[in-house]
Amino acid sequence: MKKSIIFFMTIVLCFGVVACGRQQDPGNQGTTPEQTTAPTTTAQSKISPEAKAAVGKTFNQLKKEYPDYVTGNEMYINFSDAGYPYLGLSNAQYSFVFFGTQAGPGLADVGKYYGNKIKCIGVTGKVSGLFPAMTTDLSFNDFFSFLGVQKYDYNNWKATDRPGGGELSFKYKGFDIVIDADGSQSTKIVKKNYPILITKGDTTINDNFVQKTDNKLNPGL
Repeated sequence: MKKSIIFFMTIVLCFGVVACGRQQDPGNQGTTPEQTTAPTTTAQSKISPEAKAAVGKTFNQLKKEYPDYVTGNEMYINFSDAGYPYLGLSNAQYSFVFFGTQAGPGLADVGKYYGNKIKCIGVTGKVSGLFPAMTTDLSFNDFFSFLGVQKYDYNNWKATDRPGGGELSFKYKGFDIVIDADGSQSTKIVKKNYPILITKGDTTINDNFVQKTDNKLNPGL
């Protein structure tokens, strides 16, 4: 009889230990590793990934990747008193610039002689083409809130040949950015169809190839 009682108590004790163990097991409390780890967020660049990837590639590389893109007298845009010939199309989402010049050989000639040497220094197009997530015109405040940028400069050139009447310049994710922007109104508007130029690094990196091309085209001058 005593042995039966001892055996019964032993079984009860074992069940009690197992039950306690289950109550202390955090795996049964509805908690997962995802819930105990604080979510992390990173500020993603809003510049088109394809546009960013083009910077640093050679003229020949981009010609191969974008076989429909062309160069010519009409492939030209002006910013900050410099003219930027580009590889692209007039209605393209974005096009590629290699240098800015007031005169001298065009991109077609420089690319012909040094297409494997000159590297893309930046991209031009419309604001919504370079920032695809921008689907509507924005005030200056909303635009920079959208980008997470606090510092910018605005120069009102009061020129009739500029769509926005001035230039907005700032830095964003390692790029120098210039936009034709309307600062004449009290609301200060950045329109999604305004011209934009983003550049990165040394924008004079290809200037020596422009000079070399000029020497080839105009020997002895």
